[in-house]
Amino acid sequence: MVGAGVLGLPSAMVYLGWPAGVTIMTLSWIATLYTLYQMCALHEVAGRRFNRYHELGQYAMGRRAGLWTVIPCQLIVMIGLDIVYCVTAGKSMQFLYHHTCSGWRQGTCAPFGLSAWIVVFAAIQMILSMTPNFHKLSAISLLAAIMSIGYSTIAIGVAGHAGKQPGTEYNLDGYTRAKGVFGIMNSLGTIAFAYGGHNVVMEIQATIPSKPTAAKPNPTCAPMMFGVTVAYLLVAYCYFGVAYTGYHAFGNNAGDQILYSLGHPVWVVCLASVMVIVHVCGSFQVCRL
Repeated sequence: MVGAGVLGLPSAMVYLGWPAGVTIMTLSWIATLYTLYQMCALHEVAGRRFNRYHELGQYAMGRRAGLWTVIPCQLIVMIGLDIVYCVTAGKSMQFLYHHTCSGWRQGTCAPFGLSAWIVVFAAIQMILSMTPNFHKLSAISLLAAIMSIGYSTIAIGVAGHAGKQPGTEYNLDGYTRAKGVFGIMNSLGTIAFAYGGHNVVMEIQATIPSKPTAAKPNPTCAPMMFGVTVAYLLVAYCYFGVAYTGYHAFGNNAGDQILYSLGHPVWVVCLASVMVIVHVCGSFQVCRL
């Protein structure tokens, strides 16, 4: 549930400010949790189990309309997430390289651009994509979840310890109206991207064994919602913590990747970058499936 987009939430707060930013973050959390519950509750209807997102769409809107409404939207989200994961992992690998090679202090490291690191990450994913099914990825999925909590905790801790930096402001003074409007739209998109777990929830629930009875026509709903609730409590900790501490520390200077705004201590940021890489490796494969 916790996506790599969490590290971009402080930059989303830049154009929204404290009142609107807190309100939209909270409403997004509530709305996405509620819609997740609806999807879990509709996983089994009238003795029929919907193991794919488009199957539920076809049941609700008809065979043709449901298919052509759901599939394009789902593909756009999943392909978009995988593209962002490639770029995020590439940036993290590049940061690690430039801060761990022997000549990083003197700036003499051999050039190795972002595109090259993206190709390296893509090659790793090609190998992992040979895994036959989701069950074989349970270990890396668990590890990815632990990593996401880890780098979020590092971001919260370092930003909280750094405190409000000199010259930090929380307003849009000096921004043109056009830049402010497009910045707000981009911020809303960043927040929407961060809450991107809905696109595979049906497929995940399909892995839970089901034996429906008259008393429990949808027996997978309760365990799935328990897992979703626990996950969303962790989402609240990571998303709100990273967004608020990062924005408090850097204000309008918060970058699109809060770890690089932090910068120091270098070894801590490098550790968080390793966690980001491991996390997006697992998340990429979930979207791939």
